[in-house]
Formats: sequence, C-alpha cells, structure tokens
Amino acid sequence: MDEELSRLALELERVLADLKPVVDRSVHLRAQPARRDAVNTMWENFLAAFLDYARKASREMGQDFFQGVSLARIFGR
Repeated sequence: MDEELSRLALELERVLADLKPVVDRSVHLRAQPARRDAVNTMWENFLAAFLDYARKASREMGQDFFQGVSLARIFGR
C-alpha cells in the first residue's frame, strides 16, 4: 500500500476509535426512553451532515463518492 493510502487508513482508524465511545454513550442514553428521540435526532443530523459533505465534495471533484461502495457489504456483515 502506498503512503497516501496508508495515511488514509490510519485516519479512518482514528476516526473510528473516536466514534466508538460516542456510540457507546449513545446506546447507553437510548436505553432511557426520555432521551431516545434526542439521541436519534443527533445521529440523524450527524449522518446527514457527513453524507451531505461527502456528496458535495465528490461533486466538486467530479466523482461519485459512493460509487463502488457496497451497502450490501456494509450492512451484510
């Protein structure tokens, strides 16, 4: 793997490591019915912002960011 791909892999690993405690906290908070809707809304906003950014960035570069990304492989794990 070349240097740029290695750097990308490390950055993605770091992002995942940062997200794991957030997911754990979210699961804990969602167990409380009074907080479930708020947590769901926060995740919807986060995921929407991420996907919107990826779409806009790929459009600016003339690429489809999601081309070649298989939802079946992601959700079929």
